[in-house]
Amino acid sequence: MLKNSLIIIPFQLPWNWSADYQWQTCLELAKNNLVIAYIQPDARFWLKPKPKQQFPHRRNILFYQPRYLIPVRRLAGIEKLNQLLNIWYLLLRDGLTKKQAILWLFDPGFWFYPKVKWAFPKLIALYDCVDYVWHRQPKLRKLLQTQEKKLIKQVDFFFVNSAVLAKHHSTTRRPTAVVPQGFRLTDFAKPKTTKAKFPKDKPLIGYVGAIDHRLDFALLYRLIKRNPQWQFVLWGPVQEMSLENKLETTRQLHTLKKLPNVIVGQSTDRREIPNIIKQFDVCLIPYDTKQLLVKYSYPMKLFEYFYCKKPVITAPILELKRFSNLVKIEPSLKSWQTTITSLLTRRQSSQVGQWQRKLSLANGWKNKIINISKVIQNSEQKGARKW
Repeated sequence: MLKNSLIIIPFQLPWNWSADYQWQTCLELAKNNLVIAYIQPDARFWLKPKPKQQFPHRRNILFYQPRYLIPVRRLAGIEKLNQLLNIWYLLLRDGLTKKQAILWLFDPGFWFYPKVKWAFPKLIALYDCVDYVWHRQPKLRKLLQTQEKKLIKQVDFFFVNSAVLAKHHSTTRRPTAVVPQGFRLTDFAKPKTTKAKFPKDKPLIGYVGAIDHRLDFALLYRLIKRNPQWQFVLWGPVQEMSLENKLETTRQLHTLKKLPNVIVGQSTDRREIPNIIKQFDVCLIPYDTKQLLVKYSYPMKLFEYFYCKKPVITAPILELKRFSNLVKIEPSLKSWQTTITSLLTRRQSSQVGQWQRKLSLANGWKNKIINISKVIQNSEQKGARKW
């Protein structure tokens, strides 16, 4: 396990985003290292006031809101230089006394950050690829994919969390390793009581997670409308980065809310989620696989459902095919209806539940960090970084 290191994790998404891989990584690494959560969206010129944000207080985690020394940030070169100067400043301030310094990157937008190694040679840069890069706008999509290729070629280590992503990126570079997905084991082992109690007069068919453009709203609408004998629950916040996506998702959700057999809500504390899932009879991953972002995804909620030993039905997501003995993968409305009926009629075996729990434990955040740590430490011992 990595110890006594400085680890800088640049954030592009909000720190408390529903897909909390950034924050969970910070929490796990902070047990033995100093972690700096670098909040890039809060960057401002040094004469301007600091953006008001409330961050949680955690041991060994510092939140840093960048300050720019050079004005005219609308120029791309100036913007990049300001970002690199901030990273260099943090390395000098906190990294010189540490065993090693690591730049832990999740977002292709930070593709040029490894260049700071010119000014801090002992820096280790890694790309922790957790998702397929995609954007609704073709021009931005192409830019992000180009940036990702540049990042993959520059970092010392390149990790992916699925075989599908490993194959997808193999033409650019063979990943250093495929590592566990990451799962909030601590929250599920010690869940918080929830006040949300759902009616028990009908079978509960439920989904937990972000309500966003990844959902197949057309499938959900028809499934819910045609099956009034079931109660559906969609539990999670509306989360979209773009206004266009947020407006469309809100409109789609408003349409679903008109149906009498659907409950929409969310928890203020994510530690309540296990006790939400435990109330479900069948768990859903109703994603729209016509989107490449979804087709190549690896939903973290799979292991949340698995930990609770629940029957799961999902859209045909490529990575989930290897769990075909533990989940039902269905492509159409008719097959979803048939399969849910079957899952409600025939109780899932205890053996399947045990396998599900075992897989969820194997994919905890601790195991992911241990896997990455071993690769880095072994490489250091061999005296070579780049694979």
